[in-house]
Amino acid sequence: MTNLDNLKSTFSQKLDQTTQQYKTRLDAEFATLRAQYRRPLTAALPADIARRLAGADERLNTQQAAARQGMGTAQPLLNLQDDDTLAELDRAFAHKFDLGRYYPLERLAYPIVYCESLEEFFTPIVESLHLSAQARQATLQAMAAEAAAQAEKYRGGGTFGYNLAGVGCYLNGWLFAYGAEQSPRLAFQTPQRLERILATAVHEKLGHGFLEVYSALGEVKNKLGITMAETARRFGYLAADNPLDSLRHDQAVLLNRASSLVEEGWATWVEAFLPAQVSNAQHAHYPLEAVLAAIANLPADTPNRQELHDDLLGALGLLFMDEPVPPELLLQAVMIVNFEGGSYDDYFQGKLGQPLRYVIGDLLLVQAEGNLGPLCLPYAALIAANITFDPQGISLSDLREMLFSKPNLNPDARLAALSRMRLETPNHVPELARRAEAELSFSVPPELKR
Repeated sequence: MTNLDNLKSTFSQKLDQTTQQYKTRLDAEFATLRAQYRRPLTAALPADIARRLAGADERLNTQQAAARQGMGTAQPLLNLQDDDTLAELDRAFAHKFDLGRYYPLERLAYPIVYCESLEEFFTPIVESLHLSAQARQATLQAMAAEAAAQAEKYRGGGTFGYNLAGVGCYLNGWLFAYGAEQSPRLAFQTPQRLERILATAVHEKLGHGFLEVYSALGEVKNKLGITMAETARRFGYLAADNPLDSLRHDQAVLLNRASSLVEEGWATWVEAFLPAQVSNAQHAHYPLEAVLAAIANLPADTPNRQELHDDLLGALGLLFMDEPVPPELLLQAVMIVNFEGGSYDDYFQGKLGQPLRYVIGDLLLVQAEGNLGPLCLPYAALIAANITFDPQGISLSDLREMLFSKPNLNPDARLAALSRMRLETPNHVPELARRAEAELSFSVPPELKR
């Protein structure tokens, strides 16, 4: 066995170990929280919930189309023939959403890097790790070998990009070109592949990165080093086993689960919205009908299948029926989607193309688009993520209590409430900020109240 084979084997074992440890911690948190929200939903739901939800798709489509009226661009936001296309994404985003009116644009002024090799793609992660020069080189080689093996095993699957706020957004050109018998540089010049590359850049930098640099929650994560630690974990790096790292990991589990609909919903929505504005194409969203079908067709051997079916259907009813819903029930609904639905990521990925929380997050943003106007959505996401805490002054149990028992402190429940609020003047950010504060009792970033 060659030295590289040894590195690959060791790294693969380490990746499996990291994944199992993460799953064990997540399962422990899930068990603690499950008892908290396992209350019957039937008393809060009408008997014909399935029929009502079946008509929700038409309402979402109609509201979205109405919100888009008059939004056609006279000129393309991006010149796809420009050599600096990736850098232009930031300009297009700032222009479309008038970002400079509320926040300094400099926070997004870090590069989008199209990496033409796996070594280039993984280098920023490896350089962030506390390793010797020799260990870094070995880790870099192992990461590249593992990524190549994963691409072969899953027919081009793997990580297409990641974002390090304030440092760079890195795109895996090697993987975009995989299986196409062309170089990464040529793949970038191929229109069909370039569309996918741009969508990934938008998802990572203007989706996740936007929340990292402008939201209160993003600031907390960066102070804790959670963002960097979680990025490294995605690629199999396991931090030293010490109490502080364990605490940071447990905090990350709680924060990520409390905000996954905001994070992935916003990133998924803007990933489709901004590139669509380039060509004035229709921004498609996941059909709620497909979600209902996936829930109805859960495998027969699913544990507690009927209970899971009823819980997920009830959660969708609370989130998308056009009737008032108390904030406590919205919190219960997002927890069901996150924890119950999150236990079946592989199934929903196979049926819908994405895990359930990505799909429901996107649909909440579509609902918000129809009620608030599309130009309010970045700021609705920031209001949803406008929670903060002092990590030195709060225990893990208190953080769990804060995030999962108080609707106005749970980012996903805040998003669900915001998505249902209808503005008198669509796309008017000051009205959104004022009413979120006055009617929902939400803390609001002061920049949005100007």
